[in-house]
Amino acid sequence: MIPWYIITLEDEPWKLPLTLEHLKGFGITPKVIYGINGFLAGLKPTTPHDVDPDGKYRFMHTSQAGCVISHLMALTLAIADGAEQFIIAEDDIVLGKDFNADFDRWYKALPDDTQIFQMQHYGFHQSPGLYQCINSFGTACILWKRDAARQAMRMLRPIESPFDVMLIRKVYPFLKHFVVEPALVTERTSAGEWPSSITR
Repeated sequence: MIPWYIITLEDEPWKLPLTLEHLKGFGITPKVIYGINGFLAGLKPTTPHDVDPDGKYRFMHTSQAGCVISHLMALTLAIADGAEQFIIAEDDIVLGKDFNADFDRWYKALPDDTQIFQMQHYGFHQSPGLYQCINSFGTACILWKRDAARQAMRMLRPIESPFDVMLIRKVYPFLKHFVVEPALVTERTSAGEWPSSITR
């Protein structure tokens, strides 16, 4: 079975138990990674990632900086564990009711040289199917191949922009990346069920 890694925060303890129970229903027991709360840690990015029309520089939110570091921690641990492929997910995911069957079907359809398979994404509206893609937002649930993760670890530094933007600018164009429509995974946060830490 492909190993799963779940990123969570100690200061949001209500999320992990619900997500673990949800995943248990699909036969998934992930390794838990306690990430960095950028807001509580006082992270303050000094490199802007964009410029507004009025000329002001845009800096990553402190919570987004924590998200970046947490994902890098997850990738580092998964690589160190030695798995040839693994899934990095966040603690607010909701799998579709037929996730296991849908995942098996689309996983078998992936080309052999696939490097990233994104099961949750934003802004991709096409007919149902599997698509090679370089610009689809979303980091909540991604299947990584080991070599792709190692390459991403090299390309994602320095931390200069929100994690999604980093992936799009630095990683997705250089790796064979697929998304499936409709997405196999959604998020409680994006659906409005849980508040976003970026509103702090």
